[in-house]
Amino acid sequence: MKRPKVNLKKEKVLDAMHKELEKAMLKSAIYLQGHIKRKVGKGGGKPHRPSRPGEPPRRDTGVLASSIAYNVWSSKGTITARVGADVDKLKKNARRIGTTVDYALYLELGTANMARRPWLEPSVRECKTKINQILKNASAKGIRYINRTKRW
Repeated sequence: MKRPKVNLKKEKVLDAMHKELEKAMLKSAIYLQGHIKRKVGKGGGKPHRPSRPGEPPRRDTGVLASSIAYNVWSSKGTITARVGADVDKLKKNARRIGTTVDYALYLELGTANMARRPWLEPSVRECKTKINQILKNASAKGIRYINRTKRW
């Protein structure tokens, strides 16, 4: 009985997995961005009522929520995602909108005069299970793709 020959080309296998994980990181970043925007987009009203210490900041002008951006990139085999306030983008538009979101960090961490109103770290913690599931599904999909493809 002749044994089947399997010839794995490491580069093709790694490329397939990398592409699936890159898509999953993008999906995870978009999911987290939406969650954060919903978290900081609640409340508000006129007159503005500030959030209590320990709660996420309530919406006033909506600038913080609209500044939440994501970026996903790949370099030297590492896929990185960043989600949070896009301060650089807002500084470019500072004259037009009249502010930057430098206060995002103060809200998250607090100051000597203000208790923290965390919005980023709790969101990451709340989304951790979903993000892990997205990445796990991408790994499984990459393996299924590799198994289907006979052009290794």
